[in-house]
Amino acid sequence: MSDAQTASDALERACGLVGRFLYHFARVEQKIDQAIIKLLELDESVAPVVTGSIDFVRKLSMVCASARIQVTTTEPQKLVETVWREVNAVNDDRQTVAHCAFHLTRDGSVEFTRVVTRGGRVQSGTPQWDIQKFEQRYQKMSELEKKLEQLVEMIKPRLVPMDWYVSDATQVSRNPQMSAALAASSGATEVILPTSKD
Repeated sequence: MSDAQTASDALERACGLVGRFLYHFARVEQKIDQAIIKLLELDESVAPVVTGSIDFVRKLSMVCASARIQVTTTEPQKLVETVWREVNAVNDDRQTVAHCAFHLTRDGSVEFTRVVTRGGRVQSGTPQWDIQKFEQRYQKMSELEKKLEQLVEMIKPRLVPMDWYVSDATQVSRNPQMSAALAASSGATEVILPTSKD
């Protein structure tokens, strides 16, 4: 076998592993989109416009914030926290898989070249994923799909009155659930709004 053929086979193998990861991740994101569509009661003609305009982490945050407000018993609460933690972990992996150059190593692993800036410093690394690590990620995302299906079943659309937005900002401070939802979706620890002057 020629060197060119060997290199081509190695590239095909590496692309297959990476592509399968992205396939599973896309299925996880579809489930999150289903939750957004249900929560907002979106018509199918506008649903792709809305879900396609919101970044992944923000969509996940909206779904989990809404679920945290709605669920009141222990098991569903555990499910919400598990989904939040595990989807964020998978998304960290996606950052590597989707944004890094990669190649197949001699032992059959995929080596990524990752360069990021954090805290005003450039950090680089070459994480390697063997076949087992890829398979573990595929399995994890398949399990996450099922957990997200449970979450979609649990959540319900909720009417959020918007008249306070213009006419009465104190309505939010009088409604702890609404205040919590705003805080969760904005990333703030609490929402502080003006009080009425009676």
